[in-house]
Amino acid sequence: AVRLAQAQFAAGEARYLDLRRRNLEPGRTAVGGGAAAAEAAASADAMARSFADGLRLGLRVREDWLVQNAAVYIWNYYMPLFQQGGAAISEALYTCLEETAAGLAMAKAEPPDLFSGLAAALTEALEVRNNNGLECLYPPSTIPDAPSLGDGTCLGHAAAVCQAAMPAGVPAMQVRRAAAALARVQGKSAVDEEEDAERKLIMLLELIRLEARNDQEQSKAEGGGAAIVSQTRKDLMAEAAGFLGSIKPVNPELFARLSREATQAADWDS
Repeated sequence: AVRLAQAQFAAGEARYLDLRRRNLEPGRTAVGGGAAAAEAAASADAMARSFADGLRLGLRVREDWLVQNAAVYIWNYYMPLFQQGGAAISEALYTCLEETAAGLAMAKAEPPDLFSGLAAALTEALEVRNNNGLECLYPPSTIPDAPSLGDGTCLGHAAAVCQAAMPAGVPAMQVRRAAAALARVQGKSAVDEEEDAERKLIMLLELIRLEARNDQEQSKAEGGGAAIVSQTRKDLMAEAAGFLGSIKPVNPELFARLSREATQAADWDS
């Protein structure tokens, strides 16, 4: 089974190298329409299935390193596509992400930021499915002993996956993608239930980002005149600033993000 899994990984990697040779790797190149685009999309989906096949073989023989290798392939080769948002994730890749989430939850997921990143990508796909009225396809039929993750709804499942990707004791910055995704699907309750101050700050920054986007959309709807800074946004920034004293040292990236948001809001609100 180990050799079969490695053969699946090699097949997936060969597909990726072929796509890269033609400048058609997932997410990196706008391939336009026509037969070439359809063929590239089909090859990218087949690549995902190869990695998922290897992952399932790893689960069958209880070799966690095979599960992790599959997850690394998926993250590395599809990350440019993940950066385009959940709408860019095909049905085949979504199914592969569900299998990967189950596998990482069952295996010893190392490094933590790998599971965190894939949980965030899966969350974006689930948010799109929820908005489009599509069902959550978890647990995957291909993994009969997949752990329970959520309540069967898209957003409930997304929250459970993010929580599984954020084990206690792991530094906040290593799980920052899952923390931000959890804040998106659960809102302020995710912040209130979290005990780690730095994770709270990451979640609050995500909520501030979403609120700023809502403010911009409202301003445009009202004719694009004076910029809007909602009271909710002000309250979130005040709460975020309150955590700075309990985080030592404060991560420079988080401090810079909060400072930028506060400065921008102050300029608009003056």
